[in-house]
Amino acid sequence: ECQLRQIKPNIILIAEPWSFRGRLSEKISETNFSLWSDQCRESVFSLINHGLEKDKVVALLRGQLDCQKCPWQSVNYIESHDDYSFLDRICDVNQFLGKDFPASLIARNRLALIILLLSPGIPMISAGQDFMRHKKGVRNTYLRGDLNALNYDDLKTYSALSRQISEVISFRLSENGQLLRPREISDFQYDELKYCPEGIIALEIKCPVKKDEILLIFNFTNESLEVPYPQKWMQSICSLSNLPFDGNSTIPEYGFQVLSLTGEP
Repeated sequence: ECQLRQIKPNIILIAEPWSFRGRLSEKISETNFSLWSDQCRESVFSLINHGLEKDKVVALLRGQLDCQKCPWQSVNYIESHDDYSFLDRICDVNQFLGKDFPASLIARNRLALIILLLSPGIPMISAGQDFMRHKKGVRNTYLRGDLNALNYDDLKTYSALSRQISEVISFRLSENGQLLRPREISDFQYDELKYCPEGIIALEIKCPVKKDEILLIFNFTNESLEVPYPQKWMQSICSLSNLPFDGNSTIPEYGFQVLSLTGEP
């Protein structure tokens, strides 16, 4: 690490985490290496597929899921080139071959990706996740070009999903999205909204210096739920959502909202 940084001080170093010795996350956190987060993968899957591990997903959104000393030490992902695709894990894709996936399944896939992209750390998405890529339920696709190849016709079919994911990435990289990119865990303040239904994650993120705030809301259930917004958010800007913010407190199934308040410098 020392030798590499002498050559390129701003180099990004990512450690391969899987070995016979385990992930070694605590030891890695003592270095300036980043590490793929298996906890992110499994926690988001559990939330979307079973409605479980809400507390772990909230920790992910705070940048505190793993043992890293800094949020950027976590490489967050829900699928990679190995193993099942995320879609293969949450449904039997073979029952939908030759026809479009139902809206509820698209919404679940979308919500998982959005949670990933709105979490502190380094987000990693696999090619095709934004247009419902899958491997027909096959786990090990080594040397299976027929299953590993991307079907770009699906990009046309699921263009709305792909466009939404692109918008989320643009927001993350924007000035307003700085609240999603802390360098240190102490950079921002995180508070969960009180009195929300069990199927809702509602997290306020505040910058103590600029007084800017964003509110992340996720409905991880298959039914619409009411969110009791604090009064200050009624004057907010809807930065990103799958529905416009007009003061309506109903979040549809597997829906989300991102609201912004701008403070004085």
